[in-house]
Amino acid sequence: AMLRQRRFWEEEHDAPIFTRNAGCFKWGGDNTTAYERTSHWLERAGVDTSEPCPIPLDDNDDQEAGKELPRIVVADAERTFVAPDRRQSFAKLLAALHTAFGDYHQGLGYVVAFLSLTMETESVIRLVHRLHTSSRFIPGYWHAAPDAFVRDARVFGRLLERYFPEVHAKLLAGGVLPESYAQKWFCGLAIHVLTLDAVFGLVEGVMDHGRTFLFQFALSLVEHIADRILETPPTNVSRLYALLRLDASEFPDGYRDGEFFTDIVAKAAAYDLGDEDLP
Repeated sequence: AMLRQRRFWEEEHDAPIFTRNAGCFKWGGDNTTAYERTSHWLERAGVDTSEPCPIPLDDNDDQEAGKELPRIVVADAERTFVAPDRRQSFAKLLAALHTAFGDYHQGLGYVVAFLSLTMETESVIRLVHRLHTSSRFIPGYWHAAPDAFVRDARVFGRLLERYFPEVHAKLLAGGVLPESYAQKWFCGLAIHVLTLDAVFGLVEGVMDHGRTFLFQFALSLVEHIADRILETPPTNVSRLYALLRLDASEFPDGYRDGEFFTDIVAKAAAYDLGDEDLP
């Protein structure tokens, strides 16, 4: 787990992964609660830990020397961490997943970075492999051209029209479509959208309820920002996107006493989608 690495906080306290930390992880402090929560995630996701690790990660630096890592994973490592050695090891992990999955999406980098803070590398591999391969979760989301996500984004568009017709009409008038704004919600599990304490709740919701929870979460998010969307002219597309991204300029970490983001996740389950035709 990265948080246990020597000098981690000294080197990474300003790392981009912590942009929405909002006090979730304690700099040099006690992060026991976070370790405790993630220690149960493999079981909650139905991972069989008695089986061999599905993706071997070669830590032999001599054997790896001379192999050029894909540019996209190197760039994502640079956008996530600060220390060169940590960037290199993180890029190697992403490259191994890239090879195993046969493709790569930036959302995978977000998720792996978040999990790596409190979980060991083998556990991270087991969990993202489960998320990527089980029909219960998000198979196909982590492709460069994620057809599975596009399908689900369009399904969400229909749900949006049913539950929030005025918001749907406003976004449609501005040409703002779920395929373009929901990638960070779905493919990246809302990392860099929510504060990190709320991300914990979202990940656990997905593990407990599968991909359906992402649709519930997305509806709850829209409910929480509907008034802002409706007051925004459809011609102001940049603001509509900023609202949908929950940009800090619109929703700072302390918005509504800091409970805004966790409330979105907590109220997601109120949307009973049992009768909906979900993929």
